[in-house]
Amino acid sequence: MAYKNRYVFIKRTYPKTIILFQKDNKYIGYKEDKELLKFLKFRKLKDLERLKINYIIVRNMEIIDHQEYENNMYNIYYLRFRLTNLINSWKDLIN
Repeated sequence: MAYKNRYVFIKRTYPKTIILFQKDNKYIGYKEDKELLKFLKFRKLKDLERLKINYIIVRNMEIIDHQEYENNMYNIYYLRFRLTNLINSWKDLIN
């Protein structure tokens, strides 16, 4: 429950940012960020840096790192992700 509360608070504060929780030297997304990371084929932080997407890393309920880009590409990739899901849903309905 603590992850959910922290995620919701940070996401409301930074809506155009991916929130990553660090656990056992791995980065874990939550809710829609988790799905977006899967869509982006996220493996390392360098992937987000290459795509110029803002991110925040949380460990033990503290923000330990964050990256902000002046030209944040979060909205573009989020829109692609949502459109892909919508098209796939339509394909499932048609078939």
